[in-house]
Amino acid sequence: MLNFYRKHKTICNLFFFLLGLACFLGVWEIIAVSVKNYSVFPSFSQSFLNLIELLKNVETYKALGLSISMGLGNICLSITIGIIMSIISFYLEGFRHFISSFIKIFKVIPTIVISILLILFFKNYFSYFFINFLVIFPIVYEACLKGFLSIDKDIIKSLKIEGYTRINSFFKVILPLNKNYIFLSLVQSIGLGLKIEITAEILIGSSGKIYGLGYLINQAYSINLNYIDIYSLTLLIVICYGLIDVLLTFIRKHIDMK
Repeated sequence: MLNFYRKHKTICNLFFFLLGLACFLGVWEIIAVSVKNYSVFPSFSQSFLNLIELLKNVETYKALGLSISMGLGNICLSITIGIIMSIISFYLEGFRHFISSFIKIFKVIPTIVISILLILFFKNYFSYFFINFLVIFPIVYEACLKGFLSIDKDIIKSLKIEGYTRINSFFKVILPLNKNYIFLSLVQSIGLGLKIEITAEILIGSSGKIYGLGYLINQAYSINLNYIDIYSLTLLIVICYGLIDVLLTFIRKHIDMK
């Protein structure tokens, strides 16, 4: 059995993935039948058919495009700041200890508390960015810094002889050695960032200026009481994230091949 798995690893992994997906959908259907109230907990088939109807509406595509563009924009900005700060911390140990207190505070403070305060005082684009930043920045910063600090000490010593702080040394040696950590933080941040973006839109609701998928979910729940739309829109979010995840996996394999 083990030999068969080693020879056909890709096919077996795909089979187990599909099996897990089938089990998840099976549990969904069982819960829907048990609840016996499809207006509150619809079956997967009903949610999927409703999603098809929603995709016939141009407003759904506008909301989807807005959520993804806002989410990716906030993610990219947060990742950029995280990488820059980790580089500074790598070269300046004093700065590393200085910023560590902020990182610990960011990780401890409940995101929902910050979200509510931002909604009360700002109600603008800054709210969406800072909610994303609060979650993504510590992940990216710590992952990248860990990668920089894990570089072999002998390599660092040789670079110090040749010119440790030179730009060429960083881009040709240090950065390539840290690419796996950076990419891992990127993958984690995109999935988490999109979820945080949707959550921020739901929390801010009609008070905000971003009429994305989270806004539609908020409207379906608080205004229209159309619960099936919540499941359908959530299903759309899962599909979009799955496609993005596949794209990132393909990019990573392409980079590794090089």
